[in-house]
Amino acid sequence: MSDSLDKYHDPPEAVDPYLASTECLLVVLFPRSNSKNYPIALNIARGSARFAETDFTGKPMNMAAFASSPDDARRAVALLEYVRQWKGVMVFSGGKLVKNTWQLLQVVDCSLDASSCDDPSAHCDSVIDDPLVVDPQDMGLSVCIRLVAEPPEQHAVEIDRYLFPCKFLQNRFHFQPDHPSSLQNQIQAAAVEMGCNMCPCFDPNRFGRVGSRTVMRDGPDPAPWEVTPRFLEE
Repeated sequence: MSDSLDKYHDPPEAVDPYLASTECLLVVLFPRSNSKNYPIALNIARGSARFAETDFTGKPMNMAAFASSPDDARRAVALLEYVRQWKGVMVFSGGKLVKNTWQLLQVVDCSLDASSCDDPSAHCDSVIDDPLVVDPQDMGLSVCIRLVAEPPEQHAVEIDRYLFPCKFLQNRFHFQPDHPSSLQNQIQAAAVEMGCNMCPCFDPNRFGRVGSRTVMRDGPDPAPWEVTPRFLEE
């Protein structure tokens, strides 16, 4: 490798990437490479919040630790686009080795979209129907043949609406009504599993009732049925 790259190297230092990743957005370790893109990747890494040359498990590695700021997150995405398929590359986030870097890139991209909005909640939040109430009419398929001209009898049903606080997680998660943990804690646990808890905008405590809507259902008004919203803490 040319002296133009080597002369700027920091002295090797002892770095724990697991610990470092608990204090920032993510940490990328990558070795020297014969790829023509290595100088570009190294230049991007040097612009991170913290860059160092280190030995990891006895191997010389470049370490780039990226902060949660939008600028550093963009650098992290750019670096991973270059190096994530190179042999020996490791990515750490939240004190863990990341196994699915493609999913991690999706999370960071989603976070960057949110940070580009005047109101990040307009990007992150969705309004959904009460997740614990199942409409009996949706529990199975039925066919009704009407032999009379009169319109069917209908009744009004009020459905509570809730704010769900993560666009990335919404279609990758289902509530467990019988679980002893609150729904907010279920959301937080799922975010840890999917890796989107790293997003600075993520806040499971934003989950809550935001109103209701009325819909018309066919048939007479059924007997009252309700699921008690045990998950909302006063």
